[in-house]
Amino acid sequence: MLQEIFNTLKSRQGKILQNDVGVNVGADVGVKSEILNYLKNDPTLSAKELAALLNKTQRTVERNIRELREQGMLKREGADKTGVWKIN
Repeated sequence: MLQEIFNTLKSRQGKILQNDVGVNVGADVGVKSEILNYLKNDPTLSAKELAALLNKTQRTVERNIRELREQGMLKREGADKTGVWKIN
């Protein structure tokens, strides 16, 4: 069985699989802009609250917030509980 797996992997080595795209690719399109719109109206929203508003998981919202921060578009000022989001 291991030899069979090895042979399959060896035969596919270096080949690009055309139909091997995850089902969630592109699922977050527009999420960042929606996050920014909600935060413009209420800069005190938490990731958990945003997730409920956007019907996304908290992890998805946290990932998008991290990416917005890395891009310099979003900044957190103050403490975790009492702070606010600043949009640049």
